[in-house]
Amino acid sequence: MNAFGRRCLFTSLRVIRLGDKTLRRRTISLLQNELTLRYFSSATSTSSIHPAQRPRAGGSRPCQSHNRRLRTNNNDRNNQSNKRSQLQGIKATIDFTNSLKRLVSSGDAKSLAEADRRLRYNLRYWNDNRSLARPNDYSFGVVLGAYSKARRIPGIAVRAEELLELMMDTYEMQEKRDGNNVWLIPSAFCTSAAISAWSKNTNILFDKEMSPIARASAIVDRLEQLHERYGRPQTQPNAAVYNALISICAFVNNGRGAGRQLSIDQRFENAKYAESILDMMEAKYIAGDSSSRPNVRTYGSLIQTWAGASSISNPRAAERVEVILQHMEDMYKRTRDIEIRPNFFCYTNAIHCWGRSERPDAVEKAMEIVERMERLSDSRENTEARPNAFAYCAVINALAKSRSSGHAGGRLTGKEVRDKTDALLRRMKERGVAADRATMNAALNAFARSGGDPRTVARAEEIVSDMEKSTFARGTPDIATWNTLINVYTKSGDPAAPEKAERVLRKVESSYLNGTYDRRPQALTYSAVIQAWAKSCRPEAAKRARGIIDAMRKPKTGVGGRSLVTEPTSVCYDGLIHALARSDDEDAVQQIEETLRYMEDQASVGNTSIVPTTRTYQAAILGLSKRSNTNDGAAK
Repeated sequence: MNAFGRRCLFTSLRVIRLGDKTLRRRTISLLQNELTLRYFSSATSTSSIHPAQRPRAGGSRPCQSHNRRLRTNNNDRNNQSNKRSQLQGIKATIDFTNSLKRLVSSGDAKSLAEADRRLRYNLRYWNDNRSLARPNDYSFGVVLGAYSKARRIPGIAVRAEELLELMMDTYEMQEKRDGNNVWLIPSAFCTSAAISAWSKNTNILFDKEMSPIARASAIVDRLEQLHERYGRPQTQPNAAVYNALISICAFVNNGRGAGRQLSIDQRFENAKYAESILDMMEAKYIAGDSSSRPNVRTYGSLIQTWAGASSISNPRAAERVEVILQHMEDMYKRTRDIEIRPNFFCYTNAIHCWGRSERPDAVEKAMEIVERMERLSDSRENTEARPNAFAYCAVINALAKSRSSGHAGGRLTGKEVRDKTDALLRRMKERGVAADRATMNAALNAFARSGGDPRTVARAEEIVSDMEKSTFARGTPDIATWNTLINVYTKSGDPAAPEKAERVLRKVESSYLNGTYDRRPQALTYSAVIQAWAKSCRPEAAKRARGIIDAMRKPKTGVGGRSLVTEPTSVCYDGLIHALARSDDEDAVQQIEETLRYMEDQASVGNTSIVPTTRTYQAAILGLSKRSNTNDGAAK
């Protein structure tokens, strides 16, 4: 630094010491900029030559001390250059990861595919093209985390699994080549995110080649093998990984369509496998592995898995859930550890488990659990147990199922179901719990199953009226509400039930066409009206049922280019055959045969929505057997 530079520095220090606050701040900023500029210019300038590098007068060789200084300064410059390169690489990786984060923020399939492509491209070519950023485990975590949150994107789980396998292959290749220079390690977060992606698409439940539990288990097995082989702590499976695996078991047992795809035995085996994972986690924790310690999510997912395995033919599931829940409560009372404190999710799934068991004491057990939740939250002993709308909805569903229970001794009367449902709705209001759409639909279903009673119909109409006036966004009617109301009319035994059901159907159609309602009527909506006519046993029932099916196919137009056309499905034709079976028309047998033949022809050409079911053939047999006065009626 020359004399002028030293004077500037001393003046700046004097201003910093004596000047006002604003002047000091500006002076410090200018001084920092100047020092930074001088540092980088001295570090990067090729004309800056150390005195030891200058030739001595007379051409004599420099002394040994000068040579040592020369080597030292060359090493310093090389170290500084390496540090700058490292910093530039780190900054490039951070910028690349942030660009991936911005890209996947929308969550659509196109953005996820582009982020996946960029990640794979940089991983493959960064070593040949140093202008590309080298991705790290955080870069992979961004894309895998987006996959774990994406919904209804076909193939999302397979793509997440392939990306994780690429990460593991790259890591293993680095370990084999040079274990001291490993820059990409498959973390527990990346593994749990890839596993969680399997629970975002219910379509995999209908594909026999897809086995989410087996494939998720294979991912965990490979991570364990990598940890045992190379011993890096980052690759050790922790509670998050095992929780994701148990959550997959819960998803498979409770996913939409699981009841049609999995037998009770399969779901029971899934629940036992999930419990074996919990046993392993507890054993590892006792052995000193604190990262595998089970928490409330572990127990909650296990309870949910057992709830999916519960049924009238598997009452052991409810008993097992009660044991797990009691174990959680005992541990929390003993340790006061909030990590294992049972919350409303655990209690609500326990209620679901009892309701699905359809045991004689199912309703009583469900009521006991919700009362226990109220007691724990009111006493401040466990504020996380405060019952919400989901808990009360689970109890109401248990009440509805008690009417169809296979245990005759445990069935409640229609009046008991209606009164208990009303009592729960009042209790929710008193406790300040807003009844959402699912709760109200469950109450309507309980009323529909409680049998024909004018008071039941009036109460159901009152509930729907309140829902229409509700300002609560999740409390307004949806298409399931109207379907259930039609079902209430159908089971009421009211002679005017078919006309009331048709009025509801016309209301839903007109509301959709004029733009006041966004949900169009489903095939299930039309079939519910057809069933109302079929069960009325009125002479014109079959004709009106046929008219509804014909009207479904006719296009209807409304405001804003809205159109409405609904293709009839098997349930619609089942209702028509029921109506024909109960009618006194002379050509009823012929119409039943024609309808059944049409359904079989449509199924043979690949129309899976009109496949005859067991109910179809039962209705046809009923109709044909009633025509026993003809010689061929009973035979057919």
